[in-house]
Amino acid sequence: MSIYYRTHGYCLGTCNIPEETYQRQLKTLIGRTKWIRGYALGGYDAHRMAKEMGFKTMVSAWIGREADRNERELALLIREAKEGYVDIAALGNEALMREEITDRDMAKYVERFKKAVPNIPVTVCDNASHLLRAPKVLAACDIISAHTYPYWIGLSIEEALPFTAEKHRLLQKTSGKEVIITETGWPSGGNTIGKAVANEENALRYFKEFVAWATRWNVRYFYFAPFDEKWKRAFEEEQGAHWGRWYEDGTEKPWVNWK
Repeated sequence: MSIYYRTHGYCLGTCNIPEETYQRQLKTLIGRTKWIRGYALGGYDAHRMAKEMGFKTMVSAWIGREADRNERELALLIREAKEGYVDIAALGNEALMREEITDRDMAKYVERFKKAVPNIPVTVCDNASHLLRAPKVLAACDIISAHTYPYWIGLSIEEALPFTAEKHRLLQKTSGKEVIITETGWPSGGNTIGKAVANEENALRYFKEFVAWATRWNVRYFYFAPFDEKWKRAFEEEQGAHWGRWYEDGTEKPWVNWK
């Protein structure tokens, strides 16, 4: 199987998705990826389905402004880790970027998880640039988990992979730890931002160049995303609906099989 077809991991959306959709999506990904990453706990426990289907899991607690929700999510993550459903524990998703929590307070949540479950590696998923400004989080995490989106900052497709590679290098140098790319990708449709053109050709090029780079340098990663998510139009305009390698119904996009 081509390395361009089987990826290291995928980010599986966890917002307003029925149980039967989770099951269909996970079945589509069997044999096409090793890891599944989710974003929050509760609902239909997609991470449990993934684990039972043979995937490794990065399971996240949604940490943000709401202290009560943070406590519930942390408690659930600790429980799921102790019950064997978590291979890597993650706290937050771009909460530092959204300024919902400070570097110091996020690091405290990391330390609490480590004390409760010392045998499971724990990380914080956030924008690479914001992680570089969060020394306490970098020090507390077992693994560094970075998001890089050259499209969103208006870089051309030629500049895209060098940008991601440089962010990875800087985080590795600064932290001295393994750096996983926990989100990256390029939309196959939507608006042009600066020099970043959202189309199928660029989506394929970034995917192939990124996967080849990650494979060459043995970088673990989660690609965003396996499936289109139409609901994201309301938050990210037209391009929000076009990040998947598959359409929302699970059929393959034409560019998936391009050479």
